[in-house]
Amino acid sequence: MNASVCLQAQLLASSSFYKLLLCYHISLCVTSSISVLLILKMQSTVFPLHRNLRVILGVHLFYCLLQSTGFAAVHLANLIRLSAIHNDPCDYLLPTAYVFNFRQIAVLGIYGEILTLACVSIERTFASVMQQYERRKITLLVALLGFGQFIVVVGLFYAFIAVDIDWTSYVATFNVRTEGAAWKFKLIVYIGTAIELVSIVTFHALLFINKRRRRLQSRSAFFVSLSARYQIAENVNAMSLLVPAVWMHFFVFTSNSVTLMVYDRFGDKTNKVAAATFLDASNIVSFYPILVALFVFVRYPKARQNLFNARGKTVVEITPQKNEGDLHFDYLRAMLTEKPKTAKKRFGFVVVAQAGFMCMGCQALVGKLEETLEDDELSIKQKANKL
Repeated sequence: MNASVCLQAQLLASSSFYKLLLCYHISLCVTSSISVLLILKMQSTVFPLHRNLRVILGVHLFYCLLQSTGFAAVHLANLIRLSAIHNDPCDYLLPTAYVFNFRQIAVLGIYGEILTLACVSIERTFASVMQQYERRKITLLVALLGFGQFIVVVGLFYAFIAVDIDWTSYVATFNVRTEGAAWKFKLIVYIGTAIELVSIVTFHALLFINKRRRRLQSRSAFFVSLSARYQIAENVNAMSLLVPAVWMHFFVFTSNSVTLMVYDRFGDKTNKVAAATFLDASNIVSFYPILVALFVFVRYPKARQNLFNARGKTVVEITPQKNEGDLHFDYLRAMLTEKPKTAKKRFGFVVVAQAGFMCMGCQALVGKLEETLEDDELSIKQKANKL
């Protein structure tokens, strides 16, 4: 093993500031993971979105959770490694294959977030141009978008970067970025930034177009179907929610891009300890779920109600009043089908009594009618005799 690499690992192990930085990142990633769960709780019954959009946003939140938990595991493993005491500095080294595959879990989450936002822009474009989109599931489109982004992320790192890595070597830091493959890492970062810029432009264009269509519909003298109105309203609501989210992700992701360019331009390439400290300190991608959770909490009052609503709280249901005829037949069905009980005997007695009184009333009415007919017949006969 290279003695300089072993010395770098020993310097990292003796750096109290770097260990404190790892503790900070662990707490940040745990908070980020909790924020994802809070978003899931707050969004229930708040955003009536299309099924396709809900599926893609669910995958997006999964990548957020993967990114935060992945980085938490990376920093925790790194802290445990550097907190151990070894007589030989080379014992602090890590296999390159272990570091690359372990770190790719979190990196997969980062680029999965970027690509899911791009997939949302594609899905909302279909929703804006396709008539009666709200009635269509288009499962094939969602499946292709989800499977395609996974293949792109995995293939991008393993087919583009992993081919230049020496899998038998050992590294001092929890990163396999080397001088020879540095341009590939930067290129992937720039590609991610470009994809986010395209997503931002698409989101703003769709929001502008759908708001304009809604204004034109309100001023139009022609009849506009309820389906078209609903589809445009859903697009406006979805874009109003996602435009701030994509700007938040662009901010936290491009901050890493800027710091990477600054380090490549002015940083000391030979000091690996300072480089690891600088790059880890500038990594703020785990702030993204926290910012989204705060945005949803502040912007939507119903989301706050969902957050503070107790899980076991009793829900009061209002039963609509039945028609009196339905109640009558329910009573008759209960009398004929259910087993006789004391309460139901009393109920049957009351019903029979009411029926008896009704029959007596009917008999009295019939007698009155007969008397009226007899009087009319008598008067007719008297008039006939006079004639």
